[in-house]
Amino acid sequence: MFNSHLKSELNSLQQEKVILERTVDALNKVMGVIEFDTDGHILTANENFLNVVGYGLNEIVGKHHRMFLHEIDAASANYQNFWRMLKAGNNNSDRFKRKSKSGKTIWLEASYNPIFNAEGKVEKIVKFATDITEKVQGELDVRAQLTAINKVMAVIEFDVTGKILNANQNFLKTMHYTLDEIVGAHHKKFVRADYVQSSEYRVFWEKLGKGTPVAGTFRRIDKQGNEVWLEASYNPIFDIDGNVVRIIKYASDIGNNPNTKMLDQVIHDATEVIDRMASGDLSAQMRSHKSDTPSLYDNNIEMLSKSLQSMGQKLSHVISKVSTSAQNFLQQSNIIASGSESLDQQVQFSSSQLENAFSTLKTATTMIRSGSHEARNTATTTKEVQSRTSQGVQVMSETVAAMASIQESSNKITEIVTLIDSIAFQTNLLALNAAVEAARAGEHGRGFAVVAGEVRALAQKSADAAKEIRTLIDETTQRVDQGSKLAHASGEMLNEISKLIDSVGEKIESISESANSQAIETEKAYQGVSDVQNVMQQNLSLVAENTQSANEISYQARDLAEDVNYFTFSKN
Repeated sequence: MFNSHLKSELNSLQQEKVILERTVDALNKVMGVIEFDTDGHILTANENFLNVVGYGLNEIVGKHHRMFLHEIDAASANYQNFWRMLKAGNNNSDRFKRKSKSGKTIWLEASYNPIFNAEGKVEKIVKFATDITEKVQGELDVRAQLTAINKVMAVIEFDVTGKILNANQNFLKTMHYTLDEIVGAHHKKFVRADYVQSSEYRVFWEKLGKGTPVAGTFRRIDKQGNEVWLEASYNPIFDIDGNVVRIIKYASDIGNNPNTKMLDQVIHDATEVIDRMASGDLSAQMRSHKSDTPSLYDNNIEMLSKSLQSMGQKLSHVISKVSTSAQNFLQQSNIIASGSESLDQQVQFSSSQLENAFSTLKTATTMIRSGSHEARNTATTTKEVQSRTSQGVQVMSETVAAMASIQESSNKITEIVTLIDSIAFQTNLLALNAAVEAARAGEHGRGFAVVAGEVRALAQKSADAAKEIRTLIDETTQRVDQGSKLAHASGEMLNEISKLIDSVGEKIESISESANSQAIETEKAYQGVSDVQNVMQQNLSLVAENTQSANEISYQARDLAEDVNYFTFSKN
């Protein structure tokens, strides 16, 4: 039974040995394995390890472990203590910096494991190692980058709600806080109150909480309440399950950037130049901003400087031409204004003369109208005289016929015949006077009316005498032989008078027609002068307006010349 127990233990041990051997074989396949004695001398190593360090087995067996260390590390007190702890039976697992055959640094993820004998003493040390050089190098690169970033950029960390976890000195310096003043506070400490209440700020943190980075230029508020402009990126950091656990912000103060400062100076300088130009100094130029250290904006600054210089020169050229034109314009406008004033005076004088002529012509027209009317009245009167004379001639003819049958009564009517003769004589004289008056046509035949009146009076006396003669003729028919002859002679004279009166009537009619035509032509002349006077009044108004416009142009030209004198031109 005892043997069976031993056999059972032996079988168990054999199984464990097989398991251990298989485990070692599995480790040998994937890991570098090396064995040391308790003092650190190399006993053996597998191919994986040899491939990592670049040695052959015969090159390392019997050598001390320090051959894999850089001299400074091998001489350190930590290294001496490292082997003492292993010899004392203490495991050591860590990342270890080692050296390959070529002298290149390698990194091993390794565990140094003391192996005990049956008495419990450390018999050897077995090291299982994995080459993590590339991994460590990557980590070191990242760490170096982070270190470099921390040196030049402002860095601050938040949890997913925006609470501040940490910040580097650059951030604290930029915002003028200490770390104790901001840790535990919310990010809103650095933004304006109105922005905190906005939907934009809420969405900002929602995006970060969902793992979306946010980058751009941000306006923030420092401890003193001053605005700080940051070029920054907010970067979500994830755990192994892909959950956002914190936010890291990398930022640079744009205001402290040398290029930004230089741009501020350039903008200030350009603004000053433009202000001087706006004040009339077109000779203003930008000062040079070139330095021994090249900057990002050198070409742009040079282009801006040349553009401002070119603008000043072109404006100087244009304003100079405008100045010359303004002076010429002022001279010409003064000449125009002077000419307009002279023309205004001449037109006013002409208008006055025309108005006098118009008044005179109006008076003459009135007189001609009146004369024409009188001439028409005279012509009418003459026609009446002609009619009456014709009637007298007819009566005389009847008288002669009657007296032919009463010639015997002619002796009693001698006195009457004498009277008729006298009347004929007076009538003849009056006819002659009428002819003279008609020839003269003085005052349009006004004197002829008097003559006509006398003729009518004498005709009336002749009619009375004729009545008496008719009575006497009834009594003394046979006594009028001589009177018949005289009556016949009187009839002939009346015919002559009638002819003369007809001639006078025709002349008076002609005078009336001429006076009427003259009145019509004078009326037309009067109307024409009236139209000319209206046109002259319009011209007078236009000349006055032109004079006013010329004066206004002269004033504007003077103002333009004064405005141009506001500018100072470039000497070039």
